[in-house]
Amino acid sequence: MKTTSHQSDKEIERLRELVSQKFNFGDVDLWGHYQYEELTAQIMQTSGVLISQNTLKRFFGKIKSKSTASKSTLNALAVFCGFDSYYDFVQKEVAKSNKPVLNSREVSTIWKSLFAALAVIALAVFFVKYFYKQKRIEKVIANAEIHQVVNEGNVPFTQIFKYKVDANLVDTIHFQEFDKDLISLSTKDSIFSYMHFVPGYRVAKFMVNGQTIWNTQYKVNSKGWLAVYPWGGLEPRKYIPLTEGESIGLTEKQMLKHNIDFSLPEDNGWISYFNMQNFKASGEDFELQTIIKNQLNTGSQQCQDAIISVECQDYLYNVHFTQFGCQKFADIEVGNTKLFGDKNDFSALALDMNQWNQIKLAVRARIFSIEVAGEKVFECPINGTPGKVTGLHFRFRGRGNIKYAAIKNGEDAVVFEDGNPEVLSQNQFHAVNEND
Repeated sequence: MKTTSHQSDKEIERLRELVSQKFNFGDVDLWGHYQYEELTAQIMQTSGVLISQNTLKRFFGKIKSKSTASKSTLNALAVFCGFDSYYDFVQKEVAKSNKPVLNSREVSTIWKSLFAALAVIALAVFFVKYFYKQKRIEKVIANAEIHQVVNEGNVPFTQIFKYKVDANLVDTIHFQEFDKDLISLSTKDSIFSYMHFVPGYRVAKFMVNGQTIWNTQYKVNSKGWLAVYPWGGLEPRKYIPLTEGESIGLTEKQMLKHNIDFSLPEDNGWISYFNMQNFKASGEDFELQTIIKNQLNTGSQQCQDAIISVECQDYLYNVHFTQFGCQKFADIEVGNTKLFGDKNDFSALALDMNQWNQIKLAVRARIFSIEVAGEKVFECPINGTPGKVTGLHFRFRGRGNIKYAAIKNGEDAVVFEDGNPEVLSQNQFHAVNEND
């Protein structure tokens, strides 16, 4: 159908689309006589103009014709579609068609550019915040005033710290002792106290945003041999000083006096013997000789366990002995190296706990070794710097006893000795009565 100057093919085609959408009777090619009658009625109702069915069929190409739609027909159709006139329709459709239309590739490029710009902005903000935080932490570290009141004491020992941190720079700092949980402290306060109920060498630090601003080391001494029961988190603990020069361990009389009953469930059955002091020996070159036994079972656990630990400033030598048949529970800890009996053959650490057992733990030429009854059963190299030997810790599942304990330094000089040294003689050792 030919169009005049005021009727472009594009405009007429667009008007056809709008009329068919408004009429909403599906595909135009499938319209029949009924649809054209209904469309005529709706246009008449909307515009007040009667357009014949044949005129509509010619407009939609149902009837082939060379004539063009009249201006009145176009106006009526435009009004039917919601416009004021055909002229109004043309003006608005032209304005709409002049708006730039982006294809999918152009839209994708715009979104990519937008995301890239946002990523750059986010990265810039992150670095600004990071460097600001670092500068703030550097200022906190430079200006923080922290010190401890004392650095050594006997159990129970309360360590007191005094600190001053600029509250304008940071609201909270943290205290941490070794690998325990962080304790939050307000920078508005100035004194922090921390009580210790178990002897040992302590390493503590103050931190802000995960960075250490101050650290210290201090000792919690035992004042000779100290029995602590129970071992672990159970409260209340009992603290029982032991007499030097005798068999190191609780007697039946002491157990009755302090209401200690090893027939309780197994978790209550661990007892510790501590001796924490300055032993004047290096953790890189020392020797511990000791004689132990553990006759008493406890609870449902049938293994008679004994754990011997040599504690140093920055290191721990820890050997878990047990009885025959329980060797899978044995383990060895040398600094950061931990070995377990379920993955290693530690049958040599399974002993007859009803008898006295002679044991030697030593570090010579940076090799840690274990001897049982004069026979070497384990050795491995040490790493790092252990520092000074600061304590002995014996743990028994059950009462347990220590007949003898002695430490030699790197010059093979005895720097600590307690108990009966005569039984160290190999001949005498085997002759020791199990009830001695």
